[in-house]
Amino acid sequence: MPKDEPVTTFLLVLGAIGGAKINHPVSASVFDVTDQVKYLGTLDWNEYGGADWLEASVPAGPRRLMLALTGRSSVVSAMPPGHVDFLDVDVKANAAAYVVMSRQGFARFPYFYEIAISDQQANACSSIAGTRKERLANIDQYMAAQKIDPNTRDFKWFCMGLGDKQIQTPTAEAMAQFTERRGALEKLRDERYAGWKAEAEERKPYDLMRSYEPPAASSRGELVSTGL
Repeated sequence: MPKDEPVTTFLLVLGAIGGAKINHPVSASVFDVTDQVKYLGTLDWNEYGGADWLEASVPAGPRRLMLALTGRSSVVSAMPPGHVDFLDVDVKANAAAYVVMSRQGFARFPYFYEIAISDQQANACSSIAGTRKERLANIDQYMAAQKIDPNTRDFKWFCMGLGDKQIQTPTAEAMAQFTERRGALEKLRDERYAGWKAEAEERKPYDLMRSYEPPAASSRGELVSTGL
């Protein structure tokens, strides 16, 4: 009897990490397209973001994800979508892999990024409980104790999400739309992935430790230009 393949909990967090915040809500359907196309769910966010997650247990090894923007009247992305992105992730056995969708570029479309976070940090964030105000205070204390720059707001936001995961599951309506569009989604994967792979630069893990420290003021009380 062959042994069962190790299973890993695979998490995707709602975007709203990094990039400028704009009052332009978007939604994206997320699929595991490693073999057959599997619908994981749809995430929505606006300028204030959210802490919604998609969660799936998958075999260890290489996995391929695809996201596609949805229309206003669709739960699962209509065909053809206006924007598609992919991510190849090597999921380790019996470990959690974290992925975020971050809105980038002029159009502020969502893109996949893997998150590099230590088990110690992930466990610490997951164990923080209480009200939102209490969790924020506890995260600040944890960051101070670990000598983490208080201006790393992406880490704080991700830590907040781990401590209060809102797991989204596909609705019956969404699954019906997915069943109807499965063939078109498989064709979309086959047509778009090769071009994406050829053009995409190596995507480094998202830097949760980026500091958003305000620019220093000059002696005249003016902000010093950063050149950005």
